[in-house]
Amino acid sequence: MTAADRYCEAIYELAEDDIDVLQVRIAERLGVSRPAVSEMTSRLVAEGLLASADGRLSLTDLGLRTAESAVRRHRLAERFLVDVLHLGWAEAHELAGSWQRVIDERTEPALVELLGDPATCPHGNPIPARDGLHGPIDSIGLAGGLVTLASCGVGDVGQVSRVTERLENEPGMLVALEHAGLVPGTRVEVLSVAVDGAMAVRAARGVIALAASSAASILVRPGDLELASHS
Repeated sequence: MTAADRYCEAIYELAEDDIDVLQVRIAERLGVSRPAVSEMTSRLVAEGLLASADGRLSLTDLGLRTAESAVRRHRLAERFLVDVLHLGWAEAHELAGSWQRVIDERTEPALVELLGDPATCPHGNPIPARDGLHGPIDSIGLAGGLVTLASCGVGDVGQVSRVTERLENEPGMLVALEHAGLVPGTRVEVLSVAVDGAMAVRAARGVIALAASSAASILVRPGDLELASHS
């Protein structure tokens, strides 16, 4: 993966997580220095991959195509590592960066067929289409009846739909979520909510404590109980 691919992928994921795409956020996501980000983003603007306005960065059409290709390969690699090789979430996420490099125009169709043309990665984040037809980045905006776990109150239940990239990049979080069974398709129940928004929830394999920011990055489909009063 080239440096341009890495930056475009990171910017795509930040926008997908509804995070302002600023140089400091890119530095945090990639674990590099601010000067390095400044130099690289200036180069990508000059190459037509990024646009800059009022200190915020966005992908151009060319940058979006570059990002979608990188994100698609990464999420397909994660699906293969989890679904076929049966690796854990955290290990698959760590290894996917290397595996995605060997997915190309020849191998991708076979991989897609093997995996059954999945719509999402193991964490529920959408896999971009391969046909080059794209729309706005699919952010965590609450379409389709989804709500953030942070908006739920004590006693509310729902089905986990999506764990965002922000949590994927938070050290130890994928291991904790997988250990508790808080994964897409499983039931979750809110047991307690602290004044600061931190909560304890019951997932498929046990109880897990979540900071408010972490709960805000998990999307659920509400169950039988009304959630609107807790927003």
